Amino acid sequence: MLMKKMNPPVPVIPKGRIRSDIIKIYHDTPANGAHFGRDRTINKMQQRYFWPGMISDIRNFIKSCLLCSQNNPLRRKPPGVLKPIKPPDGIWQLLTM
Repeated sequence: MLMKKMNPPVPVIPKGRIRSDIIKIYHDTPANGAHFGRDRTINKMQQRYFWPGMISDIRNFIKSCLLCSQNNPLRRKPPGVLKPIKPPDGIWQLLTM
């Protein structure tokens, strides 16, 4: 088994279904703190496992999680309110590009 040189060493997980199973266990299981979000899931998993592209795999999994998308608040600001432009009083009063 390959191990990543860390303290303590962590196993390198081979390609395949096992990677998505591990992410699912860490993200969905109540014992691991179900649906804690991207950063906390990444931190917990990095302590125990490693594979190339692990962080992007976790991000993609959590983006596709239906419960997380339904329950987490939207962190973007809502778009601003449109303000009408008064019509000009005469010819050449308003030039726009």
